[in-house]
Amino acid sequence: MKKVLSTLVFLLVFVFMAGLPAMMFTACSKRQGEGQGAGSTGQYTPTGGSDDYADPANVSATVIKPSFWVISQTGYNGSEIVWQAIKKATNIEFQITPVPLASYNEKLATTIASQTLPDVMGMRSYSTADRYGPQGAFLSFEPYISAGQMPNYLKVLNANPPAMQLATSPNGVRYGAPRIYETPRMDEAFLARIDILEKLGLSREPETLDDFYNMLKTVKNNYPASAPYINRWEVSHLLSGFGNIMNTSYTYYLDPDTGDYTYAPATQNFKDMLAFVARLYKDNLIAKDFSVMSDEEYEEALIKNTGMFSYDYQDTGFYEPSKNLADAGWFWGAILPPKYNGKRYGYPVLQGYYGYTKAISAATKYKDELIRFFDWTYSDRGAKTLMFGTEGETYIMENGAVKMLADIQYAGNPSGTIVSHGLNDQFIFSVLTGDGAEFFENIGQFTIAQKQFLTEKNAFAQPVFGARFYDENKQKRYTDIKNPADTYVLEAATRIILGQASVNDWDREVQILKTTYKVDEGLDLIREAYKETFGK
Repeated sequence: MKKVLSTLVFLLVFVFMAGLPAMMFTACSKRQGEGQGAGSTGQYTPTGGSDDYADPANVSATVIKPSFWVISQTGYNGSEIVWQAIKKATNIEFQITPVPLASYNEKLATTIASQTLPDVMGMRSYSTADRYGPQGAFLSFEPYISAGQMPNYLKVLNANPPAMQLATSPNGVRYGAPRIYETPRMDEAFLARIDILEKLGLSREPETLDDFYNMLKTVKNNYPASAPYINRWEVSHLLSGFGNIMNTSYTYYLDPDTGDYTYAPATQNFKDMLAFVARLYKDNLIAKDFSVMSDEEYEEALIKNTGMFSYDYQDTGFYEPSKNLADAGWFWGAILPPKYNGKRYGYPVLQGYYGYTKAISAATKYKDELIRFFDWTYSDRGAKTLMFGTEGETYIMENGAVKMLADIQYAGNPSGTIVSHGLNDQFIFSVLTGDGAEFFENIGQFTIAQKQFLTEKNAFAQPVFGARFYDENKQKRYTDIKNPADTYVLEAATRIILGQASVNDWDREVQILKTTYKVDEGLDLIREAYKETFGK
């Protein structure tokens, strides 16, 4: 999922749901207490290690059919490879309710309001578990942890600090099973048509922003029909890309130079970024539809050579337009981030804790089985199943490497006939394993070359973990400040990029943000939350 989109989804959900009744799960709270007692006396206690769940009966003695509310863009029905592999490994035949990301906000709000939750619920952010777990909606893991029934969960979270801190709700209880990246995962970077750069004699290692500008200008001169830099996912993504290399953002930002939060739009860095992006737009070096370009239009621009640069995910095997183009030398690869004020800020990296969370309904009749299922997802055996399916059926190990038997569609096999398979699905797995990342994300000359190039050039930043709130009222106040302020910033920034306003007037916009939108109060709140989260 896309980073900016993830943030916006979380904010929208929080705002929408903040108004729901605070005691709506009172009736469920009693059932949760009963479930905790039952769970603490479960008959099976794992001992740790990869062989805990070799027998499916160690998860569930008989086949059960709990419901699973899962975000899905492909509309799972339970027949996919991953669900069949889960059934074979755990005796759990999940009844799937697929929820498209586009309707996630609405579905989440109505599902919570119904007080009738699925047995397992996938959520875009821990905030839902934080809010409704203490009200009795979700099952507490604490008695099960105390009884030794979640050793793999503990092992993985403790091995990836600060995951345990971030997975614990404000009341000191753990309700959710977060996604963990076991190995560093490359996020987004500036990408370019490397074959065209080589053809024009341009280096993929720009030293300065002027070098970057001149790269775009040279490409434009040689391909006049192009708007060299293309952008999808709206203006927020455009600013996020340039913000990452200029140490700024369009909102509150954890500054790696200071180790604390700043309100980025009030900084000189942000003004410099706006001025640079506006210059690119004025000189026809950024696509005119940068704020509305769809995925389909983005891919078409790549195929037709009207888009040569972007800020995007580095595992972009899916964006090789065709094998014919690749065979002809088409190479969509990473370039170094140009330096800003003499410093090269590395591209973001994901490692360890990530906020997506799965939780168990306190009202489920499958408490013990689902607790063991959750722990299984963190075990070596379970994690590998969710990456590759059933060994011997969908994949085999050959010379220490995974060889896929099923003809699934993924970056290394874009013409695969099995499009909806559920393997390596970030909304299903709990751990992105090292072999999973290697297999699915480092395929072919494109992604391998990018990772190697950027690693050799020390172009990656360190993983960053932001603040979380432990006070619901303070979080609501922060969100109430941040959301409208972000909207104002993005609208004002767009006017400057389009040439409808001057960056010289940005200080006036900052003053409005301070007086009307109270952004300084928001900064105080997020700094306080950061200190509370990490003791800094």
